[in-house]
Amino acid sequence: MKSIFLFFIILSSPLYASSKINIDIDVQNSENVGLCHGDEEIILGTNYRIKKTNYYSAESLLQSEWIKFNSQDFKIEKYISSNRHSGSRILIEEKEGDYLISITEKKGAKPSQGRIKWNKNIIHGKQVVDYLLVNWAKLRASETIEFDFLATLQMRVVGFEAYISKSEGKSHWVSIRPSSIFIRMLVPSIRFKFEEGKHPVLKQYSGPYLINDGKHDEGQDSNFYYSLSK
Repeated sequence: MKSIFLFFIILSSPLYASSKINIDIDVQNSENVGLCHGDEEIILGTNYRIKKTNYYSAESLLQSEWIKFNSQDFKIEKYISSNRHSGSRILIEEKEGDYLISITEKKGAKPSQGRIKWNKNIIHGKQVVDYLLVNWAKLRASETIEFDFLATLQMRVVGFEAYISKSEGKSHWVSIRPSSIFIRMLVPSIRFKFEEGKHPVLKQYSGPYLINDGKHDEGQDSNFYYSLSK
């Protein structure tokens, strides 16, 4: 089941006043050993959002992602992901109300094709934080929110729910889990730490490390730390 969440972990912190945000990302394992680092640029348009994310090993660029989606109904216009180590590539495009998905597992391999009917409750991994913040008032009111997570590699959607599992002053941990009890038993803990101020801001992700870098074990516990670029 871990591949369902491959693009759950590469997230960002929207809802700032500026129309362009730059974020630094530091990735460590459970023993605080560095795994990789990254940066993300977020462009906030009138009714759209663009995110450009890069992850680096110590030597070079490891993985890149680009997504553009409607900030009102979360419909994806286009999403592209590529991994330099494996040669994998994922493309999602919207056409006539459907998501067309193309997945190339490694360099030179034949792409797999799929199609999913879009609805406004479908959320891609790159949109999860945005969706949580849009529903922040409900979360703070101790409500559980539900959405359909787009499991890209399986070309299907999986029901998910989110709720605040722990609060410490201005810091709040939001836990994410499958709605199905049976699927939940196969999925490791996934949590996001937000800090409230003028706007709630993502500070940390804790969950499985699923970036293929050719060096570290996939699926190990990891922490992604987010901060505004200086």
